[in-house]
Amino acid sequence: MFYSLAAYSSNIDLKITSRMKIGNSTKDTSSSLVAALGKEFSLPFQDSNTLKLKIKVTESLPFTEANSPSELLFDVKILEIKDGKEVILSSPKVITVYDTKATITMDDDKTNESLMITILASKIKQ
Repeated sequence: MFYSLAAYSSNIDLKITSRMKIGNSTKDTSSSLVAALGKEFSLPFQDSNTLKLKIKVTESLPFTEANSPSELLFDVKILEIKDGKEVILSSPKVITVYDTKATITMDDDKTNESLMITILASKIKQ
């Protein structure tokens, strides 16, 4: 699956994978997209009509070859659509650097459900 946003001067390449486990059933999905830093975007989650991700990525300092890798803040919202309204199920924040995987893991031992989202951001070479 490939999603693209309008061209911005600060675009990054994202690879997002997810694994949802409910009981003995496991579903894996993956997406690749180009995202603009500082702009929130959304995409279907787990190929579902009722679940979606909203993500906003911001950079702490501009990336240059001379400095250490810039930190990236991922502000993630996992939403469920109920009766036409978006309900936030979870809203984790993750800090990582370019070309390093960031992983969000949520487990519910009572229901035997788990969710893992992995995001890898890369700077687009001009």
